[in-house]
Amino acid sequence: MDQGILSVTTGHRGDARVRVGPSPTLDLLYACHYLSRMHRRPGEVPSWADELVSRAPEVVDAATAAIRGDAGQRPLMAAFGLAMDEDYVGDPNPERFLADLPALARALRATNEEAREGSLSDDLRAFVLEADPNVWATALASVLAPLWQEVRAYWHEVGAPLAQAAAEEVERRLSENGDVVRALPSHHFAQFEALAAKLRDQARHGPLFIVPLVLAAGGGFHLESARAAALGFGLQAEDIHARTEAQFASVARRAKALSDPTRLMLLSLLARYPHTQVTVGDLARQLAVSQPTVSGHLKTLREAGLVKVERQGNRSLPSLERDAVRELLDALDGVLHRPDLS
Repeated sequence: MDQGILSVTTGHRGDARVRVGPSPTLDLLYACHYLSRMHRRPGEVPSWADELVSRAPEVVDAATAAIRGDAGQRPLMAAFGLAMDEDYVGDPNPERFLADLPALARALRATNEEAREGSLSDDLRAFVLEADPNVWATALASVLAPLWQEVRAYWHEVGAPLAQAAAEEVERRLSENGDVVRALPSHHFAQFEALAAKLRDQARHGPLFIVPLVLAAGGGFHLESARAAALGFGLQAEDIHARTEAQFASVARRAKALSDPTRLMLLSLLARYPHTQVTVGDLARQLAVSQPTVSGHLKTLREAGLVKVERQGNRSLPSLERDAVRELLDALDGVLHRPDLS
C-alpha cells in the first residue's frame, strides 16, 4: 500500500457500468487510512480532520491503531471488498454496512473455504481463512461506528453537496468525451499512465465506481474487489495542487540564488567568519571580482532572504542568515522527499 494512494486487488470484476457518486461507506473506510497518515503532511490537513483531532482525539487514536501495520490493513481491505461486492456503495450512510459487517465476514470466510481458488488475492485470502471473522469484523465496526458519529454531520451538511457537485462534473466530462480518465481531476494520481490504462479497461468491462471523497484531502484510492472496481478522489485534489505549485514556485525562486558558484563562495565566506566584520571590499578581494559584482550578488541573496546587509558609515557589512539558509535547504529536501498523502 502506498502512503497516500490506497491500492489493492481483492479479486476480479464482472460486467456492469461506470457509476459516479458519493459513498459514505467507502468514504468512512478510507477515512481510517487517511487519519493514520495525515501527520505526514500537516499543512494539508482538511478542516474536518483538524476539528476531529481537537474534539475527539480518542476516536482518531482508535482508528489509527485499528489499521496499524499489515494486521490492520488486511481487515480494512476485506471491508472495502465486502462493501463493493455486496451493494453498500450507494447507501445514504454506512450504518447498515457496519451492522452487517460481522455476518458478511463470516460469509466471506465460508465462501473461500469452499472454493478451491478464491477470488481474493493470496495475502487477503490467507487472512480471511486464518482470522476469526467475528473478532476482526466486530473490532473494525466498533472503531468505524464512533468515527461515523463524529463526522456524520459534516459529511451530510458540508461534504455531500460538494461531493455531489464533483460527481456531476465527472459525469458531464464523461458524457462529453467518453473517457473515464479525462473525466477525473487533472492533477490526480488517476492520470498516471499505468493506472489510466487500467481504469479505462475497468470502465469497459466491469462495474467501476467513481467516488468523490469527503473524508480525504487530495489523494484517494484505487480498489478491485471480486465483482467491482472503485476509484476515489479527494475533493481538495486540485486546490492542493495549486497551493503546492505556488509553494514550490517560491522555493524555486529562492533556490535560484544558489545557482551561481560565486554566490555560493560568498555564502561560504560569510559562514566561515560569522564573528568578523567582513566588508564588500573584503569579499571582492577574496573572490577576485569587482565590488559591484559582489554588490550585485549580495542584492540577489538579500532578496532571497539568505543574507542581511548592515550599513556602518560608508561601509556595507553583510552577514549570513543561517536560519533562512537552513529553512531553504529543508524546503528543497521536502520537495524531493514529499510523502504522497491525502
